[in-house]
Amino acid sequence: MSKTEQDEIIHGIAADLQKQNKLYLNAFGVLNFVMAGLYLLAAVTLLADRPLFQSGSVPSSAALTFYLLACAGCVLSPGYHLDHIPVVYQPLAKYVPTVLTAFPLAAMLSAFGIPSTETLIMWCAPLGVVLLQWYAMGMMSEMDVQLQNLEGLKYKYKGA
Repeated sequence: MSKTEQDEIIHGIAADLQKQNKLYLNAFGVLNFVMAGLYLLAAVTLLADRPLFQSGSVPSSAALTFYLLACAGCVLSPGYHLDHIPVVYQPLAKYVPTVLTAFPLAAMLSAFGIPSTETLIMWCAPLGVVLLQWYAMGMMSEMDVQLQNLEGLKYKYKGA
């Protein structure tokens, strides 16, 4: 295969990979803001004494805090705001969404025990979304590594 053909194939794969990654990032962005909006709405309705979700045995002040933490965790999802954070803080900053979404669940379970299934699902949802994004970000970076390996093979075969 000629060098030009190799370049065309690799560039085509790279372009497809970029399109897929952008699609996934946009989809996760929409999902994050929908989740954040849902939990922000839950906080507002709780303040208006018309709760969107039943918080069970969780006091309303704790539920309000948990809603706002879940909202913040969804907005600060993995892979999104890291380019605006100084490099020195990036290793810790990438874990902030996970902590923000895991804390309400852990605090509720430790303080109030295991709630009803609906309440448990409601508090697990933001953490599930963040963990799903971590998985997707890992898969995207793995594909980038595979593409780099493919480019490295091109030069090995050229020299042979």
